[in-house]
Order: sequence, then structure tokens, then C-alpha cells
Amino acid sequence: MTVGVPLARHLLEQVHETINYNDGLDPPRVVIITVGKNSAALTYSDATQAAAALCGVQLYTSSFLEDVDDKTVQEEVRSLNGNPMVHGIILQLPLPAHLDAALLMSDIKPVKDIDGLNPYNVSLFARHSSEAVLSPCIAVACEEVLRQVSALPTLAAPHARVLMLGVPLSAEFAIEIALRAAGCRVASCRADAQSDDAIAQIRIADVILIGIAQPAIVNASSVKDGCLILDLGLSRHSPPSTPVDAMEDDGAHHLAKGVRCLCCSDGLADITAAFRIRNASTAALLIQGAASTRRQPVLITLKPAIWRG
Repeated sequence: MTVGVPLARHLLEQVHETINYNDGLDPPRVVIITVGKNSAALTYSDATQAAAALCGVQLYTSSFLEDVDDKTVQEEVRSLNGNPMVHGIILQLPLPAHLDAALLMSDIKPVKDIDGLNPYNVSLFARHSSEAVLSPCIAVACEEVLRQVSALPTLAAPHARVLMLGVPLSAEFAIEIALRAAGCRVASCRADAQSDDAIAQIRIADVILIGIAQPAIVNASSVKDGCLILDLGLSRHSPPSTPVDAMEDDGAHHLAKGVRCLCCSDGLADITAAFRIRNASTAALLIQGAASTRRQPVLITLKPAIWRG
């Protein structure tokens, strides 16, 4: 199942129009930093490269080996922060466990923070500030995926329960903000997924967002009927190649309970990439003085349910 294709296409068309409208300015230039060869990270970066090519965004890659240290990545981030020719920086998650993702994300200059996960940008998003022009891409993408598969609250089912299971801190708060604003009841568990508290939360969740690096972290017998399981691909294990791969139980049990499993390649990466490219366009306008830090009509806007402020 691939979701969100029309939205991603619409976003990219708007970005292309914005870039053409501002043809007197330099096109957006973005550097994506990758570490190692994690398959989920490649899914996100490949989707971002494809989206950039469609819109005329210049995307460059800065790649490091798996054993790189925090200091080396930090030096690269700071160098890009100071480079006036670079309008945006993406630090591709997941990173190896020995790297401090939250620390490195906080080093990215807010105006160049294409993923919108720098603490300053997340705080603006949390306050629904008019200055929050760079939205947290993974958060709004998660919201849109859940909307596309009818997993968000409705009048008929107003209290959807979402459990974030081992989602990295760099993304957890932003996702919680987006989903609470959409009406979800959100809980998180960063400890042992086999703890009594985690098991109890898993059994009542309508949606489980998995970020923990532990294959088969949930199974069909431990979740409620109709549960949606979304592997965000933000941890250091490969996302399931098929829905059944994510489950310990056999496929028949999985299907009988109506449990649905999606991974980042099922649309989440494409939607995230589209939001990244929109942020890249916005950052380029800001850095080149073509827009203020408040939202402008020339900047791309979405329906309030997706892009709030």
C-alpha cells in the first residue's frame, strides 16, 4: 500500500511554481548528511533526491562511514551553517546508536533546518506561532498518512489512541504535537517494550508508531483488532519489506484481526520528502531576503488540518 501520493505531488507542484515565480533568486540548495548505509535512511534520502529533481531544488549529499564520531558530524553541520551558498541542511535519521541525534539536530541553524526538528523550530510549532515557517516534516507526514488510511479521530470514533513506541526524542515531541492537535490521545514508551506498562498500552492502541530498534516488537496477538502499525524507519533496523514481516504471528492471524502494517516506503518517505522540499523552498526565500519569518502568501500554504499556524 502506498498512501499520500496525490498530496506529495500537489506539494511538489506548488514548490516548482514558487521557484519559477522567484526566478530572479538562486534555486534552493540543500545538503543531506547521511551516515552509513541503513536501508530506511536510504529510503528517505532517495525519496528526497527524487522530489528535489522534480522541483529544481539542488540537493547535495555529504556521506560519512558508520563509525564517524559526533565531533566530525558536528563540524560538518557547523561548516554548512556558515556557508551562504547552502540554504538548508538535512541530517538523515536513523543515525548509528553511538551518535547523539538530538545534539546534532540542535546544532543545525534554525533557518536552515529543513526537517524542522531543531528545538527552536519545534517550540514554534508547539505554540502554533506565525513564525513557525519550517514545519517538522516527519510529524506532519505521520499525520497525513494516518488521515489517508482513516486512522485519525472522526465524529464516529472521536478518541483514537496513538502509542509511540521507542520513537527518537528528536522526533517524538513534534509528532505528539501534530497528532494531539488532530484529536488523538497520544502516549509514548521509550523503555522496554516488554514492560507491563508498554504491554498494557499496546493492547489498547488504535495506532502504534514504532521507532525502537527491535524487530517484531509487537505481534498480532498483542494488539487490538484493526490496529494500524506504522514503522517510521527512524531506528537502526530495516523496516519490514511486507506487512507480515513486522509480526511474530502468521499471516492468517494478522489478516483475521484486520491489523495493518506500513513502513516508511509505503508513502511516509514520499510525503516527508515533499514537506522537506517545501521547507527548502521556504528557507531559500528567507535566506535570500525574499520573505520574512512570518508566513507570506508567496509561501506555500495547505489546508489548516495539515499546516497549522
